[in-house]
Amino acid sequence: MGKADVAMNQMMRRKEIFADFVNGIVYHGKQVLKPEGLECISGQPGILYEAASGKVRALERRRDIQMKADMGMYSVIFAEENQSRVHYAMPVRNMLYDALEYVRQVQEMEKSHRKRGELRKGEEFLSGITKEDRLTPVITIVFYFGGEWDGSRSLYEMMGWNEEGAWRKELETYLPNYKMNLVDAGNVENTNVFTSCLQQIFDMLKCRKDKKKLYQYVRENRKELMQMDHVELTAAMVMMGEQKRLMRILEEKGEEEFEMCLAIDELIEDGKAEGREEGRVEGRAEAVLDLLGALGTVAEELQKFILSQNETKVLQSWLYMAAKSESIDEFKQKANLNI
Repeated sequence: MGKADVAMNQMMRRKEIFADFVNGIVYHGKQVLKPEGLECISGQPGILYEAASGKVRALERRRDIQMKADMGMYSVIFAEENQSRVHYAMPVRNMLYDALEYVRQVQEMEKSHRKRGELRKGEEFLSGITKEDRLTPVITIVFYFGGEWDGSRSLYEMMGWNEEGAWRKELETYLPNYKMNLVDAGNVENTNVFTSCLQQIFDMLKCRKDKKKLYQYVRENRKELMQMDHVELTAAMVMMGEQKRLMRILEEKGEEEFEMCLAIDELIEDGKAEGREEGRVEGRAEAVLDLLGALGTVAEELQKFILSQNETKVLQSWLYMAAKSESIDEFKQKANLNI
């Protein structure tokens, strides 16, 4: 299990956060699940089968988090799978997880009935359960915090058939689909449905590709972020791809001395530093244009191209070339610009 999985599992195993996650995703913010009504259950269902060799083998799959929710008149099993990378067979993988859990339930019922000698009818003896027995629903949610998910989200999407094929409708009548419940952490639209640290984490993940927005969000929400503890902030930084920063802080301070404010303030300082660097870049680009402007009229397309450059070394070399050129065409030739 990787560091990302460990960090996520530590956070999501907390009943108050798991309940908030399910309430936000499944129930759109309604406080249906209560932390005290959750029971953490085995996340490693499996079955025994006889292989072609005649040996009995075990088929097991380990889930990340699996909890049974007491809903009053009934129960529901909610399972959560953490994914930092796209898994192209995820619908089949989840389908197997769910099937193994249902098999486990049937086996438990059969074991209980046989122990009490309750399976008297032929059909009941054959099935291992009675007509009145009922399964507990299983809902698996994939919590994805990587880049863009470009994999299939259902069993149908994994099939090699034409979307417009007339014969597809006939097959769909007999071929059940299996839909994957995917939560793309960086694209959760309404974060206000969450009441735990998940709200801040999802908000930050939205800014993951835009450092300016991320630094601004951290500055404006420093007070709320400071309320995160070690486990929650570790998971947040892992999801944002800040593992190196996290490891450095932990090495300097030690896990017991880990300070929330240090990591948060570092992000804020990064924002200030990046702002200063952007100012220097913009200043160099304008200096290049000033020198070229003294040589003649700078075409709008060339102006935009120079202003769009954010590499300090490139701008520094252009600045030198502009100072040494006697015309704009000479500068373009030296800089190898075909504009």
